[in-house]
Amino acid sequence: MIGPDSAEARLAMLGELARIGLNMARLLERQAEAEAAAVEADDAPPRATGPDLHLKFNRVARAVRLTLALQARLEAEGLEQARKAQAHDLAERRRLGRARKAEVRRAAELAIATDSPEHEKERLFEALDERLDDYEADDACFAERPVGEQVALICRYLGVTLDWSLFEDEDWAMAEAASAAQDPRAPFPPPHPGEDASEPELRAFPRRASG
Repeated sequence: MIGPDSAEARLAMLGELARIGLNMARLLERQAEAEAAAVEADDAPPRATGPDLHLKFNRVARAVRLTLALQARLEAEGLEQARKAQAHDLAERRRLGRARKAEVRRAAELAIATDSPEHEKERLFEALDERLDDYEADDACFAERPVGEQVALICRYLGVTLDWSLFEDEDWAMAEAASAAQDPRAPFPPPHPGEDASEPELRAFPRRASG
């Protein structure tokens, strides 16, 4: 429901005022036409009303112009505010995305260092870097999923077994565990990586840049 003090309500009221003013201008136009017709028919009233009608019309026309100008200004201000809000939201998503990407990298590196054979670690670290850096340049995409879910997906891709106890003291893990406790549908800890890493699921982490 739109409140009486909202921008939408104010724009609607200005539109209504402009409509009323336009109707008044049309009424004055009809009066002027009737007066002109009466003068032409030699049936004019004793006192001419022409100047009064012109004055009234000019005032009404000016009021309509001012109303439309104010309406246009409010619309422009609303668009600018929406643009700023959108830019702020994107900046916040990028900030959160960069933070989560860093957490995902640290968690995956810890999983590799803990689980993998020594001779495989260098290859896996390189694969991790490639996996994280080969996505959209805009890190905002990493804000779309919880850290734990992204760690599970990337470790599944790398074939690294996850020991969730490694992260039990991490802030992100505690926050996601608390969220899962409030919402039983929240997947935490994420499902243990299985042998079958389905390609559609892997493509969902995160979106790869097009082109």
